[in-house]
Amino acid sequence: MIRGIGPVYAKKMVNEGYGYKLLFAHLGDFFLCGSRFFRRLVKDGKYLYGSNRGENDIVIYKIEGNGSLSLAGHVPCGGDWPRNFAIDPSGKFLLSGNQKSDQIAVLRINRKTGLPEDPLSQTAMKMPACLK
Repeated sequence: MIRGIGPVYAKKMVNEGYGYKLLFAHLGDFFLCGSRFFRRLVKDGKYLYGSNRGENDIVIYKIEGNGSLSLAGHVPCGGDWPRNFAIDPSGKFLLSGNQKSDQIAVLRINRKTGLPEDPLSQTAMKMPACLK
């Protein structure tokens, strides 16, 4: 996982029709996000969001002008095992599909910091796995 490895650079984004695959470089090595990490890029290109299933949090990276990523923070996902998440088209809300707690949490995104805030609501749903 990316957590705590230091400077990370976004080397290439590939739109695969259903979302972006982001290839990272760190110390000259290329790697993809691990299987316990799901990621989304905000449309304005300012932030990259990822879900850490074992940590039960959302990690946020700010995308700098030179393409480097700086850690903006980690916030709780509002449940257990964030299997998938989506950002609404306005970019104001992040919806976290928390598989093991059988619910979807809605978090407002702070427009200045890019960080999701405490859940506004939680809706029961059996093992949510894919949010669009």
